[in-house]
Amino acid sequence: MATTQSTRRGSQAAPKAPEKTVEELGLDEVDTASAASMDASDPPAFGGSTGVGSSTPDDEAREHRVRVRAHQLWELAGSPYGGENEFWLAAEAEIDSAEADRGVEQ
Repeated sequence: MATTQSTRRGSQAAPKAPEKTVEELGLDEVDTASAASMDASDPPAFGGSTGVGSSTPDDEAREHRVRVRAHQLWELAGSPYGGENEFWLAAEAEIDSAEADRGVEQ
């Protein structure tokens, strides 16, 4: 009887990418500990070194100004159904332009 080799899909480990040093990644102590405990299939964290999900008081203040102006524009247009994105984008453009004129960094 001949011996056959069978391979199942997913039974072989994928080759690992070369690991980067902490300095190359720019990680702090907590990020380093987190990275050491995760494999490549773990989703990225919010905040920390990714910056995703983190905001500053300036970001929050800008978002509030945009929200208020978008609502004003919506009311001026007669409070139509839909079009939220258009009012938001118009408000952002107005605020960004006004801040650029004043020399405010965005």
